[in-house]
Amino acid sequence: MVAGFYEFNRLKLSNFEATGYGLTPGLEGTLSATTSGSAINGFIPKVGGNRSGMALASWVGLVRYLLDERFSVNLSYRYDGSSTLPSRNRWQPFYSIGAGYDLPWLEKVSWINTLRVRASYGTSAAPPTKYFAYAAGYGASRYDGQPAIVPSAIGNPDYEWEKTETVNAGLDLSLFDQRLRLVADVYNRATHGFFLAEQLSMTSGFTSRNINAGDVRNRGVELDLNGDIMRRKDLTWTAGVNFTYNKNRVTSLGGANEYQVSTFLIREGLPVNSHYIVKYAGIDPQTGQALYYDKNGNINANYNFNASVPDYGANDPEIYGGFSTGLRWKGWSADVLFSYVTNINRYNAMDVYTLNNNSNVLSNQSRRWLDRWRTPGDGAKEAAFSSTRTYSSLHIQDASFLRWRNAQIAYTFPGHLLAPLRVVKSAMVYVQEPTC
Repeated sequence: MVAGFYEFNRLKLSNFEATGYGLTPGLEGTLSATTSGSAINGFIPKVGGNRSGMALASWVGLVRYLLDERFSVNLSYRYDGSSTLPSRNRWQPFYSIGAGYDLPWLEKVSWINTLRVRASYGTSAAPPTKYFAYAAGYGASRYDGQPAIVPSAIGNPDYEWEKTETVNAGLDLSLFDQRLRLVADVYNRATHGFFLAEQLSMTSGFTSRNINAGDVRNRGVELDLNGDIMRRKDLTWTAGVNFTYNKNRVTSLGGANEYQVSTFLIREGLPVNSHYIVKYAGIDPQTGQALYYDKNGNINANYNFNASVPDYGANDPEIYGGFSTGLRWKGWSADVLFSYVTNINRYNAMDVYTLNNNSNVLSNQSRRWLDRWRTPGDGAKEAAFSSTRTYSSLHIQDASFLRWRNAQIAYTFPGHLLAPLRVVKSAMVYVQEPTC
């Protein structure tokens, strides 16, 4: 089989905005209602707007070859062009090749129905999501109360795609008259030149520059096991479980310095989005003030974000998956699905609002304040109300969970009941209870 197609996507955005002061009665809603203002009072009308957009074009070719219904080869090639990149790097080719083979010498083994091995290699890429991240530009500003044009973006004429290479090997297995089914895959996915906002010296007039630097590697295993626990004429009971293990690492920053994104650190050898935060050391029982570790491991009440450490794992899970079970009886069916995540830490942002004596004290607060420090010697779980709330490891928590995701009961009408309707070939009614 040979196939090919062309795809084109285009997005256009535009907006207009105006701000005015001292509106003249009767002219509200028009620009002529505003007064001129002055540099002294600052009530100067502002009129602005912008137009933006992007386009992505793709040429795609596919080839599939099947030999003796046992050996298959799949080839793909695509040539993509994105307007979000400079002209020299705008077009980029990608390709993939995959092969599968059903092992023939197992045909005489009655309890093995399918044993297929697979392997593939492919390249792909993502263009920048910011439409003009590569372009140098100027923006409107004011100087001494007068309109001015100033440099707003440094640009990068070498900005290019974030490229990924993926190697995958897999196994498809079914046993005991298709009662037990397994799909297993191992993979290695390497991303090169990921998008990075390189921090610049303030003397340059800019805070950062968009570049491609560094590599990220994802390696893992994916398993999907399903089976029929009971299989009779009108009754079938099935169950299944899937499991994913993914190890993520920044393998290179391409010469760029490590950098922070909010409370995360991007550093060689660590997972992407590793928590980077000041280590909490407890509460001073005499003063009720929160205590922290400094860079030298000493404990004191001085909070310093520069003493942050990457000791609290990453924001993304290493292990996740789900399991399900279902019953089928004649036209009736009942299914339930659970999911799980483990080896993951998250910052509990809710504490920023419900245990915050800095700015949210007049809003709803947590009952945990009732166990706060009040007098010297208190073994309280919360610091004194006078202790300033800060971002620290106190609120980095294990975010592992096992959760019920969905339950459904359904009935599928028999075909002979729908046949007289002619226009309706199948119909199902169901009751479903999804959860977050």
